[in-house]
Amino acid sequence: METHYNNLNHKLDKLQNMQHGKNKAQHNPEGQQFYPRTVNLTKIKFTKAEMAVLNHGLQHSVEKPLKTYWDQPNN
Repeated sequence: METHYNNLNHKLDKLQNMQHGKNKAQHNPEGQQFYPRTVNLTKIKFTKAEMAVLNHGLQHSVEKPLKTYWDQPNN
């Protein structure tokens, strides 16, 4: 049984030594790449700010805060 654990420890040490010098930046220096969320199929040109809002997705709220909608009572 002891030889079994010695073999497992040897395998783990070997794997750790192989992974020791690698980090995530070496695998993909540009970071994780995704497909664009928004594809413009129209002739309309969007600004960068508009594309940023569209790329947040359908669940993103673009409404103004409620304080801007409140009316001040007339005295």
